[in-house]
Amino acid sequence: KRQHSAFWKNLNGRIWDGKVEILKALTKTFIAGGDQFKQTLQPNETDEIVKVLRREAGKKNVDYACAGLSTLAAWSVITGDVESAHWLAEKVAENISKLTGNRDGDESDDAMEGLSNAEKEIRVAQLITPNLTALALSLPTFNSAEQAEKSLELVAEYVKNPLIAWKSKQFFFVELAATVEKWLPELPVNASKLVDNLLDEAEEMCTLQRKTVAADALQILLRMQEKSQKFGVDWSLVADRASRGTAGQTTGLANRFESRMETE
Repeated sequence: KRQHSAFWKNLNGRIWDGKVEILKALTKTFIAGGDQFKQTLQPNETDEIVKVLRREAGKKNVDYACAGLSTLAAWSVITGDVESAHWLAEKVAENISKLTGNRDGDESDDAMEGLSNAEKEIRVAQLITPNLTALALSLPTFNSAEQAEKSLELVAEYVKNPLIAWKSKQFFFVELAATVEKWLPELPVNASKLVDNLLDEAEEMCTLQRKTVAADALQILLRMQEKSQKFGVDWSLVADRASRGTAGQTTGLANRFESRMETE
């Protein structure tokens, strides 16, 4: 907690070179502190931390704000702060809508100024990626279908969103796989739409010759399947579809789905 307090004071004021490293350090501190950190907090401290983290995640400096989203996600998971996780999901939706929408010069920002169209595409992908990963990181905050509904809807939508670059999706899928592995909601959540979209997107990535990305999508399903009761999906149907699909065959993962079917 002492370490966290030292970082905290430096978040006030203007954004300076290297300030983003404070947010990254705070993220590590939250994760390392775990339950012990949560138990040391007083109600007034919690309110102030949430206020500051949301403020930093909403800054106009988009690179800095993206780091703030990851810190807020870590905070939400460690403390079980469902309201902050919901706020994060809304902020991510707002950010991605702006980044993928038709700007027509109305909402230009410093991040895009002076860039060619090709450079803008790269820059957009660079900004979308941390928004997606922060959303994925926040999922273990939720312990019921009701709590997780909005965030899971967004995750499912972004999995198939054609305006999001495949490279951003790859980072997203890797983070989702890691998150699913450690997410243990107390009550089942409804991941059926996410599962369907992952299966569809794996097929699409194979069509686009992105076999590695397709494999990353299927890996999420394999991690889910290990605790299927938590995700409210008929896994025999999922395994059948995955093992028979082009993605399963192309990536070499079909056998893993088939073997899971045989053991259930």
